[in-house]
Amino acid sequence: MGLRLPTAEELKQLAAANHFTLSPEELADFQSMLPEMFQSLDKLDRMPVPVAPLKYPERERGFRPEPKDDPLNAIIRRCSVKGAKSGKLAGKRVGIKDCIAVAGIPMTCGSLVMEGYVPENDATLVTRILDAGAEIVAKLNLDNFAFSGAGDTSAFGPTRNPHNRDHLAGGSSGGSAASLYYDDIDLTVGGDQGGSIRIPASWCGVVGLKPTHGLVPYTGAVGIDATFDHAGPMGRKVADVALLLEVIAGKDPNDPRQGEVKVEPYTKALNQDLKGIRIGVVREGFGWPLSEADVDAAVNRAAQALRGLGAQVEEVSVPAHREADGISWGLIAEGAAALFYGNGVGYHFKGYYDAAFANAFGRFTRAQGSISRRPSSSSGSSEVICMTAITDGSTRRRKRRECRCAPLMTQSWNGSTRSRCRPRR
Repeated sequence: MGLRLPTAEELKQLAAANHFTLSPEELADFQSMLPEMFQSLDKLDRMPVPVAPLKYPERERGFRPEPKDDPLNAIIRRCSVKGAKSGKLAGKRVGIKDCIAVAGIPMTCGSLVMEGYVPENDATLVTRILDAGAEIVAKLNLDNFAFSGAGDTSAFGPTRNPHNRDHLAGGSSGGSAASLYYDDIDLTVGGDQGGSIRIPASWCGVVGLKPTHGLVPYTGAVGIDATFDHAGPMGRKVADVALLLEVIAGKDPNDPRQGEVKVEPYTKALNQDLKGIRIGVVREGFGWPLSEADVDAAVNRAAQALRGLGAQVEEVSVPAHREADGISWGLIAEGAAALFYGNGVGYHFKGYYDAAFANAFGRFTRAQGSISRRPSSSSGSSEVICMTAITDGSTRRRKRRECRCAPLMTQSWNGSTRSRCRPRR
């Protein structure tokens, strides 16, 4: 289908949206040159998008488990993708956060907005996991587009804490943490921008690592901003996390986030002492109004335990840390807005450009509600992207049934995401 030329009135509206006006002569000039330009764009629109053949085609699309089979609501979809016959992860069953692409398996990003989307290619880290002999057995629950640290904003319901199901698992990678309490999931992968691996790992009592930026390629994962998108391993034990990191870390030519990437045999560092390791404890990270005294005390006890293992632990002062929330929220708001207006992939990306995802994201968001309109007070529904502010200290004990969604960005969305932010009975 050819691209439709804009009408004169639409050109005026576009000019007004960009804070300028068109004279009658300028409007006529635009209308005269657009047909030839659109012919070129039609050629681009007809070009086929190459899709690489799947290295591991044995895939079962799977199903959404019943609550009785997923009491923590940690899993969005059970599935099966079998990798190589041997490797470092042979026999391991791995769950993947549902904002990381697994070809042929529906991906939701924890939102109804992406309902029906099926990736065509595996994320780089997924390919590496399959190359290492693992089987991918689940796509895991997460906060709506990963915009929460609590685990309570998914369109599929909150993820429950394995120690007390009346409490939350944390987020946004809540499913990646809680699912490790199921016997048939050995390892998981989460994502982290503002604590989304570390928070649920802490709340659920598992091991989660936010790697150095760029160490693990982010290609094929839906992010927030390329400057602080991270994907990382989660497991029951440090040894499991070290093993998975060995598999997924390393240079990926399709990921421009990466610079020079230095990898190491992480499992060989296990059971060694910490002599020569210097650890700084940031003074300004403690004693906040929202801090919890028992959490501060636990961190200090951990620091002392590291000192006992041979590390050199010292208190350091970084006064700017007290102002970091303003910096981080400025980055998150700017990066996320650019990402969403760029159909989920942004603009002028130098690495792998997922055209199929961009097309799907654009179609789905426009079907849900025009991103060019402001929220309408007369419509009777609140059009928001359901995103919750970074979790404050009080959220650790927040009960599941409260599930209060705090909209961060009101970029004219339909209310369906918000209406699903409630406990799954």
